[in-house]
Amino acid sequence: MIPPESADVRGRVKISLNAGRSISFDWIVHLGGFEVVRDNLLTGPILEGLEQAEGCLLCYLWLREERRFIEHLLMDEVVMNPDFLEEVEAARGFCNRHMHLFYDIAYKSYGADGLAYALYMQAVIERIAGDFQSLCSRFERDIKSTVKFHLPVRGMRRKSPSLYRAFERVVEGERSCPVCSHLLSFDSMRLSTLVEMLGDKDFRRKFESSDGLCLPHFLSAIRLIDERGFENAVDAIQALLKVEMRRIGLVKHLLSEFIRKRSWVFKDEPVGSEVDVNHIVMNLLSGVEGLYYRSNRVPYTLKRDG
Repeated sequence: MIPPESADVRGRVKISLNAGRSISFDWIVHLGGFEVVRDNLLTGPILEGLEQAEGCLLCYLWLREERRFIEHLLMDEVVMNPDFLEEVEAARGFCNRHMHLFYDIAYKSYGADGLAYALYMQAVIERIAGDFQSLCSRFERDIKSTVKFHLPVRGMRRKSPSLYRAFERVVEGERSCPVCSHLLSFDSMRLSTLVEMLGDKDFRRKFESSDGLCLPHFLSAIRLIDERGFENAVDAIQALLKVEMRRIGLVKHLLSEFIRKRSWVFKDEPVGSEVDVNHIVMNLLSGVEGLYYRSNRVPYTLKRDG
């Protein structure tokens, strides 16, 4: 909660994060209202996002933190941290996106040896190998017994755990992707900070001149306000709606122009800002690539109607 405008208060907070990381940030409220401090590790990025982002400022910060965190995980002191290594083992590595992104960064940013990546993967594959061996031994043993993994027979219902479910637990692991968990935690803090900052008239005016948020982040902001009941809830919602409606209207117009200029009649008209509308609408509707992503290593089973 932002202190009252009549206050002149300073504060400092330290927050512990995953993989041995922590952040400290300062907040200041002067007589004139909320002052955003440039070296504040929570409010500073929000201001940077407003200035630098082309589209959703929280998506801009999500992508930046994603790369920074993966680069942090490639540092020797993190790779050799047994607690974090246990997290990676329990998650069976990383989700699909972060497994591939981790690999790319490990080679392109840290030389061509890939040692850090190999060390993480060694821990994961040894865990999987042990679990596979245990399940294979159990399967062979149960074949000879009356209680066994139930293999499907047409027209019969399962009465015991399936072989698929047993191996699914081994492949999926017991925890979420460590990178996804970290990003969700950071995103939550930034979202909360943004909503708090929207209580300040000067910042709200600055936000209202921006591109606003993607729809997933907009929905997250509305849910946060709805659940927590911020004192500045009305001001924050009005600002969010104003920017979002303007953005949606602009994208609607750009799509119409893009499609119109592809017709034979108007094909010779010079292209304008509508040329990038497909990229703009993609990010508006779904957010940046990987946002709120959840990847299963096994396919979802579609249930038949009836």
